[in-house]
Amino acid sequence: SGENQDFIKIITKPFTDKIIRMNIKTVLAEVTKYCSEESPQNDTELCQVWRDTTLMKQCTDEHGEIVKCGFLLSETGLSDTWTGLILMVFSLLMLCLCLAGLVKTLQSILLGPVAGALKKHINSDLPYPFKWLTGYLFMVIGVVFTFLLQSSSVFTSTLTPLVGLGVISIDRMYPLTLGSNIGTTTTAMLAAMASDSDARHTTIQIAVCHLLFNIFGILLFYPIPFMRRIPIAGAKILGNTTAKYRWFAMVYLLIVFLLIPPPTRPLLAQQYSLLHLPYFRAPYSYLCCYHEPPAEIRSTQITLKTTDLGFLT
Repeated sequence: SGENQDFIKIITKPFTDKIIRMNIKTVLAEVTKYCSEESPQNDTELCQVWRDTTLMKQCTDEHGEIVKCGFLLSETGLSDTWTGLILMVFSLLMLCLCLAGLVKTLQSILLGPVAGALKKHINSDLPYPFKWLTGYLFMVIGVVFTFLLQSSSVFTSTLTPLVGLGVISIDRMYPLTLGSNIGTTTTAMLAAMASDSDARHTTIQIAVCHLLFNIFGILLFYPIPFMRRIPIAGAKILGNTTAKYRWFAMVYLLIVFLLIPPPTRPLLAQQYSLLHLPYFRAPYSYLCCYHEPPAEIRSTQITLKTTDLGFLT
């Protein structure tokens, strides 16, 4: 048909359609239309109706009555919350099985002279006086490969078993992972530029913030050699602890992703309100926004252009 084809989706869609079919685009479009304060069709009642609408595809018969669509989860009658939890558990199990199979496959392949050759070339540094550029070179490699794969998870999940097998050192894995974090922002950037014109300025804001977050993280933890030791030492401690106590990984995930975020929400809300003050909002609007800024911060933006944001322009 001349259109770009997602070959992964072509392979997986027949399988996923047997489990669940989603209607996310339609629901989100209606929520945006009726819930956005900037929308001329803003309607509180219709907004609440569409917010409560299921994200699963709904089928109707010739009389307009809702009937079951034929995929597995439509037969259960479960809410979106329970459906999401079931899919999350199922996805995690599939991920663990695939990673275990990947490790076993790599163990059988990367033995003998192959492993020795990879260790020699991947873990070696550039010749003097360019030795200091080695990490940055592998960072670029991480960016390129993640951009080609359009998935940092695939890239890092492939390399992680190689670290466990001793083929790649953790010091070499570090810049590859940082590069992968930059490469993964291209997916959001491409999606933002391909979005509808009405929402493009908002989506590009989010994509640029994602990019800057990762860039500033790299500037904080990589250029200064001493700072590189902090995440590497932390990774080694966590890895050794998990190898000794297998339950530690689950406890770590529960604490970091479930227990810590809720208490920090008030602090984040306070910082968000601070960013809406004229001085803080001006550089953000200048860099990210494509709509005309309010008049009260327009002059502030001009002043900040060559100072606060000069290094970015």
